[in-house]
Amino acid sequence: MSVIYHVSGKPLPGKQKSMLSQFRTGAGIMSRLGSLETRVHNIVMGNAAGNIGLACKFNSFANTMKALADRESDPHWQELMETMRSNSSMELSVRNLLRVASGELDLSAKVHHIRTYSMKRDHLPQALEMFKEIEEIKDENTKVAAIVPSVSADMSLLHALYQNNSLEEAGNAMDEVGMSEAFQKLVIRASQLGTLEKSTITVIA
Repeated sequence: MSVIYHVSGKPLPGKQKSMLSQFRTGAGIMSRLGSLETRVHNIVMGNAAGNIGLACKFNSFANTMKALADRESDPHWQELMETMRSNSSMELSVRNLLRVASGELDLSAKVHHIRTYSMKRDHLPQALEMFKEIEEIKDENTKVAAIVPSVSADMSLLHALYQNNSLEEAGNAMDEVGMSEAFQKLVIRASQLGTLEKSTITVIA
């Protein structure tokens, strides 16, 4: 099982470079404390465009929580917090814990296209079964994962994550797979299980 600690926020005017630098420093600290993979990214289209995010991957909730606990006494983290207090660069809006419910999470993929559904939890098993069908029709350059919240302000969400190594690859996947009859039939079936609330594209910073 993969667990994701995810934070994101909006850079203050003129502070984008400072926010990116602080998130990259935070990513390095989390890696040293046990994160298997990290990803600092710009949200370039869709929901919260212009914001910046940091995702940290772990192999269990226990290891995630241990890293977060150890972080508080880490001198490098304390130094970063002091820098952020004296040189405010962002307004944090998201601090969530999520898990991969289906598929493979690749934080090294340059482009993540996220389609977010809201649905009742008793519909989740049916929705996850549909990811097996997506695996059969996706192209070879796309990795797919289903992500669900474990600690979040909104626990009703299901994130369908499409991962590519370039924006061009992502565009080709949208043309060749996303617009195909087979995929559109899946979209219609998914609409009977939940509501597509938003779509987001992020790119590694």
